[in-house]
Amino acid sequence: MQFRRYFSKQLTQNQLLAIIACLGIFARLFYSQFAENIIHPDEIIQYAEQAHKHVFGYGLEPWEYRFGVRSWFLPKAISTVLALLNQLGISEPEAYTKFIRLITSIASISLVWSCYQITKHCFPKSRLGPLIASFTAAFWIEIIVYAPRATPEALASYALCAAIGIVTKYKSSQKENLLAGILIGLAAGLRYQYLPAIAILSILCAKRQTIRQVSIFAIGILTSSSAIATSDVIRWGDPLKPLVNNFKFNAIEGISATFGVETWHFYLEQLATSSVYLVAVIVAIIYPFSAWLTAITSANNRLATTLIHKGAGLTNSQILENRLIVAFIVLVMIVSHSAVPHKELRFTFATIPITLCLISGATSSLLERLNKKVEKSSCYAPKAFRALLTISMATLVATLLSHSWPNNHVVNYYKNLLMSSKPLLVTKYLRSLEGVTSILRLDTSRGFAGGYYYLHLNSRLYGQQNINNIEPDQFYNYFSHIVLNSDSKAPANFQTAKRFPSIIIYSNSLIKSKDLLPLDGHNAIYNGVDINFSSDNF
Repeated sequence: MQFRRYFSKQLTQNQLLAIIACLGIFARLFYSQFAENIIHPDEIIQYAEQAHKHVFGYGLEPWEYRFGVRSWFLPKAISTVLALLNQLGISEPEAYTKFIRLITSIASISLVWSCYQITKHCFPKSRLGPLIASFTAAFWIEIIVYAPRATPEALASYALCAAIGIVTKYKSSQKENLLAGILIGLAAGLRYQYLPAIAILSILCAKRQTIRQVSIFAIGILTSSSAIATSDVIRWGDPLKPLVNNFKFNAIEGISATFGVETWHFYLEQLATSSVYLVAVIVAIIYPFSAWLTAITSANNRLATTLIHKGAGLTNSQILENRLIVAFIVLVMIVSHSAVPHKELRFTFATIPITLCLISGATSSLLERLNKKVEKSSCYAPKAFRALLTISMATLVATLLSHSWPNNHVVNYYKNLLMSSKPLLVTKYLRSLEGVTSILRLDTSRGFAGGYYYLHLNSRLYGQQNINNIEPDQFYNYFSHIVLNSDSKAPANFQTAKRFPSIIIYSNSLIKSKDLLPLDGHNAIYNGVDINFSSDNF
């Protein structure tokens, strides 16, 4: 009782957000440091690997960088951090990989503020909606899983959500408009595919602001866009080359389709299933905590007024416009990405926190109204209603998650994401061995093995696509070490160097490392493009 009375009197809006943010940071740091894994090879090969190559002089180069399809901005930013750490004598993968993951994890916590602002401006009369949105943004599993990954999809999403939080305020200050412009330019430069959604947000800002404010907004866009363009001019000689080539190779020539094609409704399915049934979980979250939060806001008139009315300077038409615009941004992102045959959930990552805002605000508003009506009918009804709804939602979630257990693809998906990657552990062990000059990875792709970014040895690194014309009994002529799955046949003239639960490292027992023959990795062409140098084949 004393605990509740203390917090009821002392907590303010900013303090609640600070508590949620601190807990969210702790969750992200714990995950980033103790569950080191790779969702897709792109997150290493396309960005961190290029930064490593720029700083240390060696690394794998995918076809996108040989043909100028990717912007150089993100690899350059990562390479700047790696170069500074190297100057300080910090050049071991165990250190710099964790430091990069630390930076991006901290950047991810901005979604707590962004989701609070978006929900407050769309549902300003809801007490719990903004808090629930910030809470779910702090602990939602996809958001935590993506937090330590330095990818343009994640970083652009942070910038876009923050910009939405500012623009939906309706009347923003000059500093806020400048910041919104910088964030919009950053999101557009990092993720070209977000341009349709960004255009909608920019039009909304222009509609609501004065000419002077719009000019400041435009200056912000030009500032961040110029920084990105400058990095591309230095690398490619043309600021628009990555954008033009990306459209040429992927949209016109269909290169991206060679890496997998999904149905048109893929993103809708993923948003519903991989995000663990958004509506049910949020409703299940709201009611167990609604009594406590309602008690706090009821006992503290200052907090209750802040939560209810601080964002209520908006008229009903403005509130409706905010809701429609935010929902339309999600729709445009899904439709524009669905038009491309090659689809991956990470491409539309921004839709997850934005959808959390809409669902948190809508369900909170609905349940708060319903709760008030129930409270008027009987003094026992509120608790009974809350308990019944909570049990129902919890049962629904448990049923959905436990279906076909333990072969449920959703359960297995998250189980893998919450564990450290075994191929990465193997890569780290290879660094400790002597005479490692030529490695063949057959347990996984080189991207999932972390590339040179994790290996950090100037040794030749090969994959499955490099041995199409070599007989297995000739492997000893080319490789000092071979990594195989434990159920694979041991190669001739190799001895076991280390056994892992499902992976075995073999070392060459016949030929010394200096006498091994090199291999040419460029041996498969599709429409003039070296497919072997895609990160999907790394």
